[in-house]
Amino acid sequence: MATNGQTIDNTEIVKDLGIYISNDCSWTHHINTAASSARKMASWILGAFRDRSALTTMTLFKSLVRSKLEYCCLVWSPTKITEIQTLENVEREFTRRIVGMKDSSYWERLKKLKLISLQRRRERYIIIHTWKIMKNMVPNGMSLQFTTNERLGNKIKPPKFPHKAQRSAVSSAYESFYNIKAALLWNILPKSVNSAESLGALKSELSRFMDQYPDMTPVTGYAPPNSNSLIDWRNSGGHGPTCRIEDIEFSTEDIMKAIDEIDTYSSTSHECIPACILKACKEPLSFSIHILWEQSFSKGAIPQSLKEQFIARSTKRRIVTVDGVHSELTNVWSGVPQGTVLGPLLFLIHINDLEEVVHSSTAASFADDTRLTTSISQEGDTAQLQDDLNRVVEWFIQNNMVLHEGKFEYLCYRTGSSKWLQEMPFTCQQMEYITPAGFTPNPEPSVWDLGVTLTPDCHWSTYIHQMAVKVQLLS
Repeated sequence: MATNGQTIDNTEIVKDLGIYISNDCSWTHHINTAASSARKMASWILGAFRDRSALTTMTLFKSLVRSKLEYCCLVWSPTKITEIQTLENVEREFTRRIVGMKDSSYWERLKKLKLISLQRRRERYIIIHTWKIMKNMVPNGMSLQFTTNERLGNKIKPPKFPHKAQRSAVSSAYESFYNIKAALLWNILPKSVNSAESLGALKSELSRFMDQYPDMTPVTGYAPPNSNSLIDWRNSGGHGPTCRIEDIEFSTEDIMKAIDEIDTYSSTSHECIPACILKACKEPLSFSIHILWEQSFSKGAIPQSLKEQFIARSTKRRIVTVDGVHSELTNVWSGVPQGTVLGPLLFLIHINDLEEVVHSSTAASFADDTRLTTSISQEGDTAQLQDDLNRVVEWFIQNNMVLHEGKFEYLCYRTGSSKWLQEMPFTCQQMEYITPAGFTPNPEPSVWDLGVTLTPDCHWSTYIHQMAVKVQLLS
């Protein structure tokens, strides 16, 4: 009751210093209100200004729209996916109106515009503000307790509720409290970040740390691998920081160091070469392996000379055992131990430059299945497809691989007026293909490709009928 005798009504939401505070400790109403206000401002900008260049539109967005989405975000920074999407959708729709950005996804637009998501910006603000608290630049109103470790640097002791009942009562809002988010984010930082002496050094090291992780913020219609929080990326193990293979440094010193660490008495290579020999030849081996890495993995294709050397000249003696019966020792001129992941990996690298020999058609491969595709609209197209077929066969011969030409399949898609034209005798003669060995594949009425039946009429009735028959047999 107020001093004048009037009763003060109990309200569910109160606006205090520009922030809407709810009695359920959630920030949903404030986030929806901020997003609505920012969306109206974005609409006004797009209606008042005709210029859609990135410089003009993003300058207006940063000053008039983003400021509404980030006002006092240290207090109400959301953790729920739906609330994060509500805020990101404002920037997503705005950036879509920029010239040249319409056909790009939101994640791609952020990269092109050299931006980070609103979610990532809020986490950056929290980390910078926490650093200021540690340096006594701002009051420690949340009573954060900092600890120092010689190896890990400065850490924060996460606050705990005195009773489990209290935490369960506000479990939905617990992770939204600033002191909880600040402790979780701060404790994943490396020593180079949390021990920065100046604000400039902190921002520089923090940017370098954040660039290690993808910025795939949740937005409507996209399926990110997690909530995109730095905490999730840091703790996701196999989904941790991304690394491009061309960024990996693999020097001869690293190789020699790895060889030196081999146990001389118990280790052997895959070719059963004693470790003592590997160590004695470590310098020439390191140089050769380094060249192989630089020219193979960084470029995605093994040099032709190395292919010929490793495949044509390598010999191994193997024994096959079936039901306890051993075969005689036989020379195996190529290959790797069966059942290892090395075989598929080396095969994919081995054939990775196949597309380079195809000039007019489209070459596509899945494992050991390869297909050539092109559009035939005139007589010259048929000759070009024949030339590509010859080049592919010749490429396999040069790379010491033999194609089973008896398994070649030829499928000619036809639609509209091309259906009756396909039946003409001269058409069959013009669209005939011959391999260098003299094999002529005939047009097939259907082809089984990666588990799906394809037909020349581009219909799926044959495949559907086959699936129905199989289901009937099982039922």
